[in-house]
Amino acid sequence: MYLGRRGANTVAAIFYIVAVTLSFVPFAISIDAAYHFDPVYLAIVLVTDAMLAYVAARLLITTDTRHLDRLRRLSLLAIFIGLMAFLAGAFV
Repeated sequence: MYLGRRGANTVAAIFYIVAVTLSFVPFAISIDAAYHFDPVYLAIVLVTDAMLAYVAARLLITTDTRHLDRLRRLSLLAIFIGLMAFLAGAFV
């Protein structure tokens, strides 16, 4: 099955939106006390979520391949910041 540019961008955007949605689970549900209602974790995750939501929106809006490299770098930076949120939530 071949998705094409529009289909591939849509699938990638869906995964980013799912990641944004799931990032609030450790904050809202008491799975681990280190993250439950931790404002440090939430602040850093909100930055990550804003970046990933921007990437998802750009992927849905355009099929131009010129911006994909920049969006890839931005998503990798967002994932790194998200990792820092988990570390900060665990150790701060």
